This record gives sequence, structure tokens and C-alpha cells, in this order.
Amino acid sequence: MNVTYFEQTAGSFLFFFLLLLVVVWIAQRNQFFKLPPPMGKPPVLWRHLAGAFLVYLAAAVLVAVMTRFIRNFPKRWDEWEQLVGLSFMFLVLVGYCFLMNSRTRHFIFWGEGKASLSRFWKTAGMGVIGWTVSYPFVLISSFVTNLISKWLWGETESEQVAVKHLKMTIGNTPLFVAMVFVIILIVPFIEEFLFRGLLQNLLKRYLSRGWAITLTAVIFACVHFSSSQGIMNFQLILSLLALSGFLGFIYERERTLWASFGLHATFNAINVIAITLSQSQ
Repeated sequence: MNVTYFEQTAGSFLFFFLLLLVVVWIAQRNQFFKLPPPMGKPPVLWRHLAGAFLVYLAAAVLVAVMTRFIRNFPKRWDEWEQLVGLSFMFLVLVGYCFLMNSRTRHFIFWGEGKASLSRFWKTAGMGVIGWTVSYPFVLISSFVTNLISKWLWGETESEQVAVKHLKMTIGNTPLFVAMVFVIILIVPFIEEFLFRGLLQNLLKRYLSRGWAITLTAVIFACVHFSSSQGIMNFQLILSLLALSGFLGFIYERERTLWASFGLHATFNAINVIAITLSQSQ
């Protein structure tokens, strides 16, 4: 790495680090990092988690079979296959939610509190605020991993598969709008239900709250590994690890799934806006 590159990266790192310190200071003064006492023993059992993942995998297999059939259709149908697949898996998981007993379903989405529209907006809003706290951590993580990648392999470019698909839809307005809807709303719901709602709650039956958040974050990040990206995928995994830690934290802080959903949806929305603006230049 030449001197100019080193100076640029050092300056960027200093800026991100100072931003991180300011955000942490403000959050600490407002007691953002203070967790309430743990909820009672989660009613989420192994059969709930296994059932959800089996249903999800079965839906994924069905989508894969359907995709083979769709590919015999004109090309325009092929472009919609991922959106149709994710939407179908979303509907399947929503159906699975209603097959669960009401106590478990209520605990996953609302904790031990009351279900109400006002609480939904309040906790989802806290998820949005959580994004402002978590994003500097994600930036620092991404910056450091990019620097390591540049040093070890001389490469820094790495994108999630979903990001690549989004960029491919720019120019096709109906497809782009549908992709944005899926990325901002459907994907966060699927992932938060599976990981925070089911996995994290299940782990809390056997581990402390901190360890449940950490282990869920690690599993969540690793699930996003893409073999097509090879070793470069570790950049995304480490960044997602930082994000996932905050998703687990905000879920425990607000005691509803809508808080982590709000953070996740906001994170995806900001990324979509950034990608769209960068492609329009």
C-alpha cells in the first residue's frame, strides 16, 4: 500500500472512530445501552425452531423446482423468480406463525407486553434510532475488514448477492420497485422471525442473554456466507456480525420483534438508497 492510500485510510478511520465515540457518548447519556431485567423463560422450544426451518427449507426446495420450470418461459419471467421465491417463503412463514400456539407467538412478537398498534410504532421507531447507534459500528467493521483484505489479497470489492440483484434491476422500474419492497420489508421479517424470534429465544433457555445474542449473531452472519464470493465474503460476514449483535440487543431492549425488524428494515432501506444514488451518478 502506498503512502497516499495509507493517509486516506488513516483519515477515514479517524473520522469513523470519532463518529463512533460521539454516537456512543450520546447513547450512553440517554441510557440506550441499559437493558431491562430478563423476561421470563421463553416458551420457544426446539420443535418451534426446527419446524420453522424445515418449513423454510421445504419452501426453498419447492421454489427451486418451480424455478427450473419457469426458466423454460421467456426471459422476463426468469427475472422475477427470486422475488417470487422470497415472497412465497414469507407467506409460508406467516402461515407457520399462526400454526404456533398463541402464547409462543405472542412472546416472539410482543414479549410479555401488550400487543397494540401504538407499541408497534414505538418499538419499530426505537429500531430506527438503534440504526443510528449501530451504523458507526458497522462502518468501522467494514472499514477494518476492507483494509485487511487490501493488505492480504489486494482486493476490497465484495457485495451481498441481494445487492447485486438489486443493481441488475435498475432500469426496470416494476422489477426494481418490487425488489426494494422485498429487501426492505420481506427479508427483514423472515430473518428476524427465524433468528431473533426463534433461535435467540431458544438459546436463552440454556444460555445467558448475552451469550444467546452473541451466538445468534455469529450464526446469522455465517448463514450469509456465499461460496461464489470465496474468501472475500469474510468482509460481509464481519460487518453483518456487528449488525446482528445490535439486532439481538434491540430485541432484548424493547422486548418485541418489531424493534429488531425496524432496525433491520432501516439498515436495508439506507443501503438501497445509497446504492440507487451511486448508480444514478
